Amino acid sequence: MNTERERDINELTEELQNLALRTRQVEEKLQSLRQEQEDKPTGDSDYKVGDTVTIINQVRKPRTWTGVWSPAAIIAERRATVTHIVEDQVWIVTENGTETWRARHNLQQRRNDE
Repeated sequence: MNTERERDINELTEELQNLALRTRQVEEKLQSLRQEQEDKPTGDSDYKVGDTVTIINQVRKPRTWTGVWSPAAIIAERRATVTHIVEDQVWIVTENGTETWRARHNLQQRRNDE
């Protein structure tokens, strides 16, 4: 009876080790695919998370905007930082705090001195 129980324990331990190994393999593959997606060329400009960009198409006053829609506010609403990229959508947060997305061709990378 003890040997059968030990055999069951050994089988379960081995199965657990195999599951842990498969989990690591799947995590590595997932990480590799994510890295490939981040490294994938994105057209004319290669945007990466953290890049500063300027919105070049029309910017409307956000629905939640409570301040004065002045020229300075419009400039701040055009300047943004890339937060993540999903297929053809480049997600950004503007200097005013608006979270939105734009197509790649509607953005222009900013230089550090802008």
